[in-house]
Amino acid sequence: MPFMLKRLGTLYPVFLLSLVFTLANPISRELVQEKPVSFVSTILLLQSWIRPYGEVLLNGPSWYLCSLAAFYVVFPRWLQQVQRCSQPQLFLVILWGISWIVPAGTAALSLVTGRSAQVDLNSGLMSFLDFHPACNWQLFLFGMLLARCCCEWHGRWSKAVLSLVGTGALSFLLLLFALVSCPGPLMKVFFNKGPFLLPVYACLLTSLALCNSSPSAMFTAASKWISGWAWCLYILHVPLFYILRDGLDKHGISGPLPLAAFAALVSLIVYVVYDMPTQRLLQGQRHHSKEEVDVDPEAKKSQSLCEPTS
Repeated sequence: MPFMLKRLGTLYPVFLLSLVFTLANPISRELVQEKPVSFVSTILLLQSWIRPYGEVLLNGPSWYLCSLAAFYVVFPRWLQQVQRCSQPQLFLVILWGISWIVPAGTAALSLVTGRSAQVDLNSGLMSFLDFHPACNWQLFLFGMLLARCCCEWHGRWSKAVLSLVGTGALSFLLLLFALVSCPGPLMKVFFNKGPFLLPVYACLLTSLALCNSSPSAMFTAASKWISGWAWCLYILHVPLFYILRDGLDKHGISGPLPLAAFAALVSLIVYVVYDMPTQRLLQGQRHHSKEEVDVDPEAKKSQSLCEPTS
């Protein structure tokens, strides 16, 4: 539980602010009045567990937090298992194979129901497959195992080879998104659940991790800023689009690029003015609590029973 609270503490403050921005939209307020359970489930990060499994959300990107909260519960146990795993590379391949099960099962639905799988996907199955934590656990565990493998692969390949692999993976993804049109519902399942793109992302992440295994202090600080800003932009961009769109239209400013630019600027301001001070405050409280545990032997003993061992 301490681990989960610590991790959610880095995300939840901006998420709450995103709900405030969301409720500034009259359509969202009407949704809360019609379906108050959707508001309560969103605050509790349970929205993806309940039908329609995130298809109707107060803030669309918040489905990701619902999955993260579920995985944070099991993360300490999974971490111990990943650390004890003697064949992490083998389990990576097994998880990639598991990622084929849901898409293949979806494609085979027509053999059982006698109707096109697209009918079931459009009737709510797609939302379940996209947003429900039970359909995304293999991706989370794959990332944990990949991190373990990167520790073992450190120094095995030259940076030239890693850069070539990473550049190839990134180029493939850019060409794919630029040249390939949006696939149909059934093919989306194959793209979203990992069978097609999981090895490509694994190559890209491995290259980034091993090529920057000893980052400079400036790189670390810049990465912290960019990641914090990116998180604010991710969770705020949908409500900001609704808020900014009408105001920009009144001034004759339209199009996705100005909207995205203003959303990025507001997100940067939120990160500097709101999120950074909040995180410093929470970090200070955690540090104060840790000092109290170090001073009190009984409290230290109690906490050691709850914390996962490395």
